[in-house]
Amino acid sequence: MLAAFALMWSCSSDDDDPEVVDPVNFTETQLTPGNDERPSWTKPDYRQFQQTMTVQVRLQEALSSYITSQDLLCAKLGDQIGAVAVPNESEIGYYFPLSIATNKSDVMVSIHYYCDSLHRIFSIENWRKYDESISPLDEDNEPYLLEFITSEKSE
Repeated sequence: MLAAFALMWSCSSDDDDPEVVDPVNFTETQLTPGNDERPSWTKPDYRQFQQTMTVQVRLQEALSSYITSQDLLCAKLGDQIGAVAVPNESEIGYYFPLSIATNKSDVMVSIHYYCDSLHRIFSIENWRKYDESISPLDEDNEPYLLEFITSEKSE
């Protein structure tokens, strides 16, 4: 019961700016449909920004089976939206290309994922520090892995 409450608390929102929390310790078998509405996140006007950080990210396996073309991924730097992306499909699966824009330096990037199939918003606060020189792919030359939930295999 406590895990279900934690899931509802961490993923539900009453507006377009969800409560940001660190990943919650629940498992993929506890992924149930919620009641979050599709957020109205919009891409920034890149002409207004001096810096961009370009990365590709993918969802962990527990969420990848729920991906649809209606999903959204949003990168925020504080209360500023730095990027919004929809999923792209490739031979290795779905990924989200992000060009995160800002005029600030030394800020943390938070990631928010809206899953249309589950009607839930998942969030990772302080995913990584903004760095326009970061490689678009991880050290294995794959999109960075976003882990919003704890896998049952790690329990």
